[in-house]
Amino acid sequence: MQLIKKIFEPNRLFLVWQKLEVLADQKRPAGKRYKIAEITKNDNKIFSFKYLSSTPSFADAKKSGFDDYPAFKIQAEPFIGETVLSAFNNRIFNQKRRDLSDFLTYWGIAPDVKISDFALLGYSGGELPSDNFTFVVDYDRAELPLEIPTLVVGVRYFLDQNADFKQNIYGDNKKIADDVLDSMKISLIPEPENQDDPMAIKVVMERPWPGKLGYINRVLAEQVTPWLKDRKVATDVLRVNGTPESPNILLKLTVM
Repeated sequence: MQLIKKIFEPNRLFLVWQKLEVLADQKRPAGKRYKIAEITKNDNKIFSFKYLSSTPSFADAKKSGFDDYPAFKIQAEPFIGETVLSAFNNRIFNQKRRDLSDFLTYWGIAPDVKISDFALLGYSGGELPSDNFTFVVDYDRAELPLEIPTLVVGVRYFLDQNADFKQNIYGDNKKIADDVLDSMKISLIPEPENQDDPMAIKVVMERPWPGKLGYINRVLAEQVTPWLKDRKVATDVLRVNGTPESPNILLKLTVM
């Protein structure tokens, strides 16, 4: 298992919202992901937060029930200043903690890598338990080769369609060995015929237990789709954990 060693320092993160739905007697984010705001950082490391209120994604989110992000009421002008990033402190892992190396490894990042709080917020997604906000890095200015950690979305909906994968991974609650992860071959397949999202990219396991696993986060998929056409994108499995009711598969995409 090769952890991420090259960190891209972003100047923009997208804030993504999902509607909460009751699943297995718990409220969980489900359905489409909507890009509703951006946090940007300029060359002087001044942060700003701006709602993407003129975009179709924002309008669709409002129709689906989005109100606002609790720290920022909706307005046309951006919020600028030191308080912008601090508004997300509860989502940023404290890098002074003794278990920092465990947290980095959990998100597929080599423990000796230096990473800013801003980048860490994007790379880890910044999601809270029972929360419906996540962050996605804007990789537009990244130099190649580029390594990206990303969770497969929608896994729980397809788990029953891949009985061999479900039984071998979740059948006895054991920790998955690195050699099993390394043996997994994953393909990313665009779905331009997808009526809900023509930019959709499905995640398919070729071996050892063939079947559909889920999708790439649709906000990240907007960036990955051109790479699949023009670049080579290698896919590795870094982590498989959770439960059948809440399964997690962390991938590393290497864009060359």
